[in-house]
Amino acid sequence: MAKYAFFLIGLLCACSSPGVGFMGVTPVTVYQDRYEFDLYRSGTKVRGIRLNFGKPESRVDFRRAFSTAVSRAYACDVLDSTVAGDLVVLTAEVDCSNP
Repeated sequence: MAKYAFFLIGLLCACSSPGVGFMGVTPVTVYQDRYEFDLYRSGTKVRGIRLNFGKPESRVDFRRAFSTAVSRAYACDVLDSTVAGDLVVLTAEVDCSNP
């Protein structure tokens, strides 16, 4: 029985859920470099959840891939000073004033 409980918990942990502030937002899935992201946008804020397994080789490359994925998905500029998070979930603010 304990095996099944751990299995179910593992399945739930692998889900891409946007969290507070992004509820009801449909994700945009973007592949950038070696990463797959589910991106959620609410106003000027974007949250990205990395979907693929394995630890990224470099935080710098990972953040760059996230910023590029956001720019491609929403045609907005990512404000680099606002990018925050870890190696799974990142958030940032975007400027969509330039067409």
